[in-house]
Amino acid sequence: DQSKRKLITLAAASSVSWLAHLCLPKMDAQAADNNKKIKNVNKTNSVKTTQTAKKTQSLTPNPKLGINISDVNYFATEYPFVDLMKMSSGFNLDNSNDASDKDNNGYFKKIPNGAKYATCLVCEGIENASIDQYIKSGRYVFLYDGAPAVLQDYNKKMRDKNIIEFKEVKVVSVKPNRIELDCDFLNGMRINLFSLHSTKPITNIRIIPIEQENTYLNNPWKPEFLALWSGVQCMRFMDMMHTNGSQQSSWQNRPLPTYVTYSMNEFLPDGKGMPLEMMVDLANRLNVDPWFCIPHLADDDYVSQFLSYLKNNLNLPLKAYIEYSNEIWNYGFIQTDYATKQAIKLKLPRADGDKGAGGASEYKAYRSKQIFKIADTIFGAERATRIVRVLASQAAYTAMSEAVCMFQNAYQQADVLAIAPYPQFMVSPAGDLQENFVRHWTVAQVIRHLHTKALPETIGWINESKKVADKFGLKLVAYEGGQHCVGVAGSENNDTVTKLLKEVNADAGMGELYTKLLNAWQQAGGDLFCHYNSIGKWSKWGCWSVLQSLYQPLGSSPKYQAMAKWANALGQKMPL
Repeated sequence: DQSKRKLITLAAASSVSWLAHLCLPKMDAQAADNNKKIKNVNKTNSVKTTQTAKKTQSLTPNPKLGINISDVNYFATEYPFVDLMKMSSGFNLDNSNDASDKDNNGYFKKIPNGAKYATCLVCEGIENASIDQYIKSGRYVFLYDGAPAVLQDYNKKMRDKNIIEFKEVKVVSVKPNRIELDCDFLNGMRINLFSLHSTKPITNIRIIPIEQENTYLNNPWKPEFLALWSGVQCMRFMDMMHTNGSQQSSWQNRPLPTYVTYSMNEFLPDGKGMPLEMMVDLANRLNVDPWFCIPHLADDDYVSQFLSYLKNNLNLPLKAYIEYSNEIWNYGFIQTDYATKQAIKLKLPRADGDKGAGGASEYKAYRSKQIFKIADTIFGAERATRIVRVLASQAAYTAMSEAVCMFQNAYQQADVLAIAPYPQFMVSPAGDLQENFVRHWTVAQVIRHLHTKALPETIGWINESKKVADKFGLKLVAYEGGQHCVGVAGSENNDTVTKLLKEVNADAGMGELYTKLLNAWQQAGGDLFCHYNSIGKWSKWGCWSVLQSLYQPLGSSPKYQAMAKWANALGQKMPL
């Protein structure tokens, strides 16, 4: 069902740890029941360093607003692409035995024995949503390559033809390789392939608004999407790349623009995420700095090819932020377990020189240094002006930041220390914010707690992290940040709590909280602040996005208004 699909696939908008003192942001929902197993990575609470060498880069902060762009998926609500197929579930079989015969782009070459059809969920109906709230209804064209298709004719004599069925939309006209559809999307849209031509199966499907049929090849992005985010300084593509749990390791297996979909979901567990070509195209069109998270399994050739593409295709004077994976301290993500095992395998020492083995933080620094060295080789003298080398850590745990910077003097090869400052309000069955009490709170009570307790705590983390960044000659940036109001450890299933937290996120007091947070960031000497995240449906797993729809009136979101006003005051031109 819908909730189970989101439980499996929304790694970046899922449940969180109830260990509030560690400031553990979003965890994979699959690991929600294992939160107690989260470890205090690298407990270097008494770091033994004295002075560190100051670096030559200017540390004058240049605070700007960036954004984490949401992932694309059939259940997402951002819809950045003109072509709906790129956000679909991809094709899978109607049965669970998917011994599929697919081409390199994820299309079936034939329907295997034992399966009635191959199916693709283009988008799903959003519960309690009005038509056009998330995706615009109207006339669309279904374009494809292959032999001309027959619609809804299951005659056994025709089994060597392309036979297609559309669900929840109306077929208007049929021509070879072009079908017109009337779509209201109230109940979503599904495609079923009952049979495929033996030599010319259906491939290269595109689902395009009819008014953009002649322009989508030149500009694949929705105009509304481009207009909305044209004023941000940086786009972090962690979710778009499906960084958490990524299985990408070799360049030959990277996602390509021609792949059937850019999503990764339970129907398509081998989905590959957003192609580098598309992310660079978006950055170039909007003139924004891109932030990339290198997959934790990526080999050196992958990194070299990735950086070479950036060198040859990213417009000047844009800079690319380069980070090794994401949150390699969060044991809800498999990359942390991988880094810990690699540290053991390589017998990495502790960063502070004490006895004992190093862990995930040491390996993060170790691998980051290798990636940064490859950047030096690829870019040469241009590296300093084209690449921002990121060491990421924990906002509330400066000892971890120290360890990451210190290990083999990793700070000397880096440019920024990245943290995630979140004012937190995490409701759980036990603890300071017990579910049985909080569910009776008013919106005003939650807002008051955020302003008087959560925000001062977060500002303290920012100030302490700035001291660490200064110590190692690094700028302080926020890879993520924003509100952190969510039910955890089972309290996410309390509908009263979920309703309360949704109302809190829509309240004017939340906008005031954002203004105070961003001003505090600026006053502390913080540089880039990338909010988490852009557009997505609020749910029991959190209200992370500033907007729930690409078509939501901007004035209806206090969070967005606060962000945009802060950015505009700094010279950015974000729509209000």
